[in-house]
Amino acid sequence: MREALCIHLGQGGVQIGNACWELFCLEHGIQPDGQMPSDKTIGGGDDAFNTFFSETGAGKHVPRCVMVDLEPTVVDEVRTGTYRQLFHPEQLISGKEDAANNFARGHYTVGKEIVDLVLDRIRKLADNCTGLQGFMVFNTCGGGTGSGLGCLLLERLSVDYGKKSKISFTVWACPQISTAVVEAYNTVLCVHSLLEHTDVTIMYDNEALYDICRRSLDIERPTYTNLNRMLAQIISSLTASLRFDGALNVDLTEFQTNLVPYPRIHFMLSSYAPIISAEKAYHEQLSVAEITMSVFEPASMFVKCDPRHGKYMACCMMYRGDVVPKDVNASVATIKTKRTIQFVDWCPTGFKVGINYQPPTVVPGGDLAKVMRACCMISNSTAIAEVFSRCDHKFDLMYSKRAFVHHYVGEGMEEGEFSEAREDLAALEKDYEEVGIETAEGEGEEEGYGDEFCEKHGVIFMVTKAGFLLMFDVATAAMLMRTRVSQDSVFISVGSSLTGGLIFINRKGTVTSVKVNEPAIVGYVMNQLVQLPNRQDIAFTLARRFGLPGADELFQQQFNKFFASGDYKGAALIAAQCKSGLLRTPNTIQQFKNVQPPPGQTSPILHYFSTLLEYGKLNALESVELLQPVVQQGRRELVEKWLKEDKLECTEELGDIVKPLDGKFALSIYLRASIHAKVIQSFVEQGQIDQIVAYAKKVGYQADYSQLLQGMVASNPEGATNFAKALLEGKDGVPLIDINKVVKVFMDQNRLQETTSILLDALKANRPDQSALQTQLLAMNLQQAPKVAEAILQMNMFTHYDRSYIGQLCEKAGLMQYALEHYSDAADLKRVMLHAHQMTPEFLINHFSKMAPELALECLYDLMRHNRQNLNMAVQVAIKYHEQIGAVKIVEMFDSFGSNEGVFYFVGAILSASTDSEVHFSYIKAASRCGNMQEVERVCRESTSYDPVQVKDFLKEAKLPDPRPLIYVCDLHDFVEELTDYLYKNSLMKYIEVYVVKVNPLKCPFVVGALIDLDCSEDFIKTLLQNVRAACPCEPLVKEVEKRNRLKVILPWLEARVAEGNQEPSLHNAMAMILIDTNRDPDSFLKNNAFYDSATVGKYCEDRDPHLAYTAYKRGSCDEQLVDVTNRNGLFRLQARYLVERQSPELWELAL
Repeated sequence: MREALCIHLGQGGVQIGNACWELFCLEHGIQPDGQMPSDKTIGGGDDAFNTFFSETGAGKHVPRCVMVDLEPTVVDEVRTGTYRQLFHPEQLISGKEDAANNFARGHYTVGKEIVDLVLDRIRKLADNCTGLQGFMVFNTCGGGTGSGLGCLLLERLSVDYGKKSKISFTVWACPQISTAVVEAYNTVLCVHSLLEHTDVTIMYDNEALYDICRRSLDIERPTYTNLNRMLAQIISSLTASLRFDGALNVDLTEFQTNLVPYPRIHFMLSSYAPIISAEKAYHEQLSVAEITMSVFEPASMFVKCDPRHGKYMACCMMYRGDVVPKDVNASVATIKTKRTIQFVDWCPTGFKVGINYQPPTVVPGGDLAKVMRACCMISNSTAIAEVFSRCDHKFDLMYSKRAFVHHYVGEGMEEGEFSEAREDLAALEKDYEEVGIETAEGEGEEEGYGDEFCEKHGVIFMVTKAGFLLMFDVATAAMLMRTRVSQDSVFISVGSSLTGGLIFINRKGTVTSVKVNEPAIVGYVMNQLVQLPNRQDIAFTLARRFGLPGADELFQQQFNKFFASGDYKGAALIAAQCKSGLLRTPNTIQQFKNVQPPPGQTSPILHYFSTLLEYGKLNALESVELLQPVVQQGRRELVEKWLKEDKLECTEELGDIVKPLDGKFALSIYLRASIHAKVIQSFVEQGQIDQIVAYAKKVGYQADYSQLLQGMVASNPEGATNFAKALLEGKDGVPLIDINKVVKVFMDQNRLQETTSILLDALKANRPDQSALQTQLLAMNLQQAPKVAEAILQMNMFTHYDRSYIGQLCEKAGLMQYALEHYSDAADLKRVMLHAHQMTPEFLINHFSKMAPELALECLYDLMRHNRQNLNMAVQVAIKYHEQIGAVKIVEMFDSFGSNEGVFYFVGAILSASTDSEVHFSYIKAASRCGNMQEVERVCRESTSYDPVQVKDFLKEAKLPDPRPLIYVCDLHDFVEELTDYLYKNSLMKYIEVYVVKVNPLKCPFVVGALIDLDCSEDFIKTLLQNVRAACPCEPLVKEVEKRNRLKVILPWLEARVAEGNQEPSLHNAMAMILIDTNRDPDSFLKNNAFYDSATVGKYCEDRDPHLAYTAYKRGSCDEQLVDVTNRNGLFRLQARYLVERQSPELWELAL
């Protein structure tokens, strides 16, 4: 049994697989549940269809296939579709997330997670086969799963099943229609694997299938089902001979053998005929000749490609149904005569034919008509390059801008794979082009394909088409070698400038490099080419001209021959051309020295050296021998010339010889010879200090820099400083010397300035491990150069030194600010604070922010105790930090020193923000004690936060020369009687008048009442009232005076108000009362005055004169009061008269 396993990958592959297995089941009569009623032999495995189906013990037929997709949707359609019971559940594999049209996701990330599971299922299927023939892989290039996972799976299959045939049915990217923007990327990357890991790739594209559906089947809007059922017919025809009997059966391996002339040229066109609808089928003959012609039509191709633009290399014609070989042969013969159908001239036959008697089956209700015969053609044509070219163009447009590449790189793919895949596809196009133009007009196996002259070795390489390599000596044209280097014909060759040889590529794509084996060629010519009589001359010439080893004996013979004959120039030339150095020895030099030249001629030893210099470079011994006399003669120009031309081998001995002549030449020699100690010594001698460290870094040399520095500090302190800095900078951040040694060297010679410069540079990183050096730097400057230390501290470069120790040194050096910054102990802080006059106020004030409130208060006490001149500083600190320390505590502190000014300035600054009554009272006290009456008056007038009783009592006790603050307090808080009492008793009569006239006339009645109580003279009171005039309210004044029975006092004031036309009842009431008391014609006043209040005045008269009361009540019609007063006083006659006048029944009733 020759089984074939089908692998369906991605959405396209699974849907094509669904259509194929539907057709296979119909062809074999297998029901959707896997049962085959026509198969009576349950378990029998010899039927031909068992190549694609395995039969279970229950008689069920299971497809030998695996369906894989990275997302479950499409595979779920199979799981729930009509043929769900046909497939083994384990053969339907789906992941959780799809490849998102990304080759890299399918190949490197998501696909990689599922591939082992897929291979495991494939392995199980393969193990169930008795003779696995190969794999049929169905995928699409444009998607992520079909391309990425497809390539990954093919690579793994190549490893596990290398000898098995692998045929892929691949849906290609369309020219115009595209389902994904990155289709071109995925396709090019996919081809990269299809080239390597498939034996045959049969290509389709949807656009061609759409056109066929519209043109041949009259389907205006084809679906994927329409397309997939057409593809299923081709796949069915290709595999029919595996599943049914026929006259000419073809298996999978035969496709590969007949269609693939070279391994890379395996991309096939496909076509099928007849594709015809049922309506048209009745009107067509559909003979063998017709369907054969039809499959060669460009419109019948299942991929958008015109075969007329290329040449066929091979065609495989698969006929099925009612077909006989004779008709087929006639049809093929007709095809060969067509001019539009061109075959390459190197393939004389061109056709592989298969015939199967099983007629094609169609799906019930499908698009295709049922016919008696059909033909499927798979062809290998150079026109397929057109498809590659289109894809290349799309790829190049996007990749030139690196568009979308980040999606691929982000999934673990390298960007170089794009270029590699693109180059591979370009090479494939070139392969197809070469195959198309190649002819078979060769004239023998040794036809030269390419030759290359090797200038480096004096030979010519030639490679023939048949794979033979020939090598010739240029000087003699003798053939040095002829051997076969490739069993496959050579495709192209080119010279290699790198190796001096040749590179060629054979038909399998193998790249081979050919070059001369330098160590062996001379010996090979001398010992192997015995057929050449002049082989020794050839070998010696090659060795001499091109410096090849292996001819030392010949060189020795030639040298001895020339030397013996007196041809010293010739002997020197031989010695120079012997690249092995065999003749460049002390003995040779001595030989030339021993020869005495004829008079007037150049010495042989000079001939020897000049020849060596002309042909190359002297060795160490020769360099020393030559320069000794040259230096003695002072020939600087020769030494300079040879050094520039690199003619001398530099050694320490040679440098020592040249040094007396020129130190720079010696330095150059030491540098070339890597004599590090001498190089550094020369740099020092020449003052090139900056070069020392650069050189030491470069070569990794560790010199005794301490000793070098000691010598340099005395003579060149600045250079030594720069040198030390460079040493400490070191190589790759690693210092070349211990910094402590550097400090010791400089400080031993009391070089503080230089030491400081070095340490500042070395410690700028401010690392914790440098704390000791930071302390040392600050300490030595504080002890010897306080100004420098102050500048360093100002830069705030260091934070890891011993702060307490440096604080002590700062205090000793008089840098009190910095001492204060460095101390943390309270006692130290208080002690340094006593030197506040040496610090800037800004600093001191800011420093208090770092202290605890209790400590800050203690320091303020100390400042005030030590020097009263610190008052201003203390006030500023108190103002800034009163919230933390406490305003009341600060006031107590100033009070403790009797500093009214301190309290005044401090509280004055915070007063507006404080509502503390004690704070306000403190300010009033301090301002009054400082004599600032304006502030006392302002606060008493404006503030609402002080305790008025407390302030009033204080001001009365203080007896200020100006009582206005007391006036404002008493006025605002209704202490008018106390104020009047205080002013009167202290004879401040003027301020009484000021108060009632200017401050608050409304309080005049209470002042007058208080003055009456104090027995003040009536004249003062009357004068006071005359000054206040109408501003004094009448009613309260009358009330206060009446209460004390002193109304007469205010009579002048009342008369003045009446004269002014004042109609206020209380004013006229008072006038009436005075006239009644003084008996100044009250009766007339009561009858004629229209403004007094009858009830009030009547009540006042009742006890004094009932008749006057009667008059007042009568005027005001106060009926009840009138009846009452007349009844009580027996004034019945007046009452009767009033009752008659009033004529009021109610009044009569009241009276009776």
